[in-house]
Amino acid sequence: MERRRPGDRDGRREPGGRRGARRPRAAWSAVVLLAAACGKEASPPPADRAPDPPPARLRRFEIADPRSADLAFTALGAVELALFARGRGPLEVVIEEDGAPAAKSLLALSGEARSPAAVALPGAGTRALRVRVSAPAGTTLEEARVRDEEPRLPGAKRLAGALRGRSLMIVVCDALHARRLGSWGHERDTSPNVDALAREGVRFAAANAQSAWTLPSIATLFTGLEQERHGVRDYGRALDAELPTLAEAFQAAGHSTAAFVQNPVVSAPSGLARGFDRFTEYGRDAAARVPRDVRDHLAAAGAQPCFVYVHLLPPHAPYAPPRELATRFGRPTHEVDGHFAGIDRLAKAQPAADDPRVVQLAALYDNHVAWGDQLAGELFRAAAEHGRDRTVVLFLSDHGEAFAQHGDIGHERNVHDEIATIPLVLWAPGSPLTPGSVVREPVWMPDLLPSLAELFALDAGGEAHGQSFAGLLEGRDAGGARVLRLSAKYRVGTPDQRAIVFGRFKLVAPARKRPTALFDLEADPGETNDVSADHPVLAAALLGELVRWASEPLSESAAPGFVPDAKMRAALRELGYVDDGGK
Repeated sequence: MERRRPGDRDGRREPGGRRGARRPRAAWSAVVLLAAACGKEASPPPADRAPDPPPARLRRFEIADPRSADLAFTALGAVELALFARGRGPLEVVIEEDGAPAAKSLLALSGEARSPAAVALPGAGTRALRVRVSAPAGTTLEEARVRDEEPRLPGAKRLAGALRGRSLMIVVCDALHARRLGSWGHERDTSPNVDALAREGVRFAAANAQSAWTLPSIATLFTGLEQERHGVRDYGRALDAELPTLAEAFQAAGHSTAAFVQNPVVSAPSGLARGFDRFTEYGRDAAARVPRDVRDHLAAAGAQPCFVYVHLLPPHAPYAPPRELATRFGRPTHEVDGHFAGIDRLAKAQPAADDPRVVQLAALYDNHVAWGDQLAGELFRAAAEHGRDRTVVLFLSDHGEAFAQHGDIGHERNVHDEIATIPLVLWAPGSPLTPGSVVREPVWMPDLLPSLAELFALDAGGEAHGQSFAGLLEGRDAGGARVLRLSAKYRVGTPDQRAIVFGRFKLVAPARKRPTALFDLEADPGETNDVSADHPVLAAALLGELVRWASEPLSESAAPGFVPDAKMRAALRELGYVDDGGK
């Protein structure tokens, strides 16, 4: 595989800009490409200021067949299609949109050696379009170009720098699916502390992990990059030293920095300790010590603002909370006890989601969710004791956990709702954030670094794949949804599954027992009903984006790899990451 550093394009290093201000570039080389939105039209600007011109983007489509082209893409705002051909034409153009009749037009060519013919495409706002082009004999199609508005989250007006100088505590509960929490509609009382935090903070109802397991997910949190770009996709990979991290940004802003980590894949050898003044690692059975150590650290910090990253292992398997929680929602049995041997046996049997053994295992998981919530509650109280008016808490998970909803048990292998949908709560009492508000626009892990950089006035450097959601916190309309790209664990250079989240829709490939499936997340949050037949143009456009994404070369970290030592391998084995054969 070609070795490139994150940010390289065609073997050339792109210059970095201020993170949060710069948007990622895309290589538009596939036949069917897109990147726009399925959301609302942009709100008009306030009357007291002139509107900013919408950011434009230009996408190029190579045409393989000189006589015909079939282009499917999504578009935002005013759209202009330019077709480049040799000959006199005319070109026949048929334009389709989901739910609208097809429109046909003929485009004349100038007869020059290579001449463009342009047409304005119908519609407004965000929509999916399919354009079929036919050329007569003697005319050769070469290229198509589409110019429209770039989908971008609204910029912040009041909140830029609003949290400057405050301390930040990030709390991660590992392998926590958002829908196992009361705030996200779970019927069991698993999460009184997280629910209380959400009532006082801002809850993100549609937050997505970019990866399906811990190592690349946390590397994305710290860098703002997809796992395909930061290169930390497997054990023994280390973060490129040239990539700036969130901890380094807080360090440069004068914060003390400390990490308290239970998951062994988030480690110093992997490069994820860079930027932390203190990096403390804990074993699986030491969860109760973590909040006490964090409270002591905050007490010793004094008036200096601090950045604290806490990575709790619960509810990651094995599902073995303390005795007082071990039977709250379900009792372990000899066959289903929440430990890896039993989980693996059950997974190999490929049971249905309503199999009593799976239902029982999910109940044991909920016991462990309650343990994670209890630990998180202690951390939230420590943050409040440090100073409600000077401490911010960001609560989230790195990924979810599956219970045979789409055939898998555990995580890593898919990016359906049960793995990709994670909790995200931002708590900042005494700030301009509106307590109890809910952001429903889809966001994803790469958005966190540029968002925190804008809110805390940090210079994070480099280039992020995400965008700051600070404008959404002000209640501003997103205008048009973005393409969010999710991928499962990589095995031999390719992930087990990819998905594109696009406003209220999500395309998953491969889907269970079929190559692709399109889901309407508002009507079907559990992703059970394929609606591709109802939205054929949109399905084709999102598949084109996924194909283009899959064709992009992977970036590889320039940092030397490492071989996990015996202690790390034992910790990884204890959490089910590797077996005795070292897989």
